[in-house]
Amino acid sequence: MTEPPKSGIKWDDVVALIKAVGGTIKNNNGSRRKFQIGTTKFSTHEPHPKNVMDKGAVAGLKEWFVNCVEVDYE
Repeated sequence: MTEPPKSGIKWDDVVALIKAVGGTIKNNNGSRRKFQIGTTKFSTHEPHPKNVMDKGAVAGLKEWFVNCVEVDYE
């Protein structure tokens, strides 16, 4: 994972990763989605009309993912 985070990460790839580690994705209002792994949760907007996440969303996702699964990305 890079600093600053990359944009252009495909939404479908993120969803597949969350599901692969046993997480769930729930729809909230509009395009807001809630990811959950164990007891930790992360909310973000599903990108549209393009299927790629912006840098801000990627940064938030990275921080959440590192904390909830204790990933050492260095």
